[in-house]
Amino acid sequence: MSSTKVKIKVGASEYIISSTNTEEYTRSLAENLDAQIKDFLQVHPTASTMTATVLIALGYLEEIERANVSADHMRSQVQEYLEDANRYRTDAELAKATLRTVINEKELLVNELAKANRDHN
Repeated sequence: MSSTKVKIKVGASEYIISSTNTEEYTRSLAENLDAQIKDFLQVHPTASTMTATVLIALGYLEEIERANVSADHMRSQVQEYLEDANRYRTDAELAKATLRTVINEKELLVNELAKANRDHN
């Protein structure tokens, strides 16, 4: 995947970054971040742009960590479901084999009974 260089503005600073995303997408991310910084600074006018940026980044890191924990939990659940499915498949195969054995034994008994009836008559 090729990367493109994109010029973005966040706060009062401009950056040229390399991204594998589209230019429009990268700019929309930068605009979103810039808006969040401005919102933060309106609520906390004594804070610096750096403080706002660090706190917003920490918020994103927290979201990523929660998403990773959630993904790990889902992977664990899927693994349990797969193990259950394999166990049920094995149980079903065993039940089929048992059923075949019972049917075969029934047929033998029916044949023996028919033979005994013929021999008795």
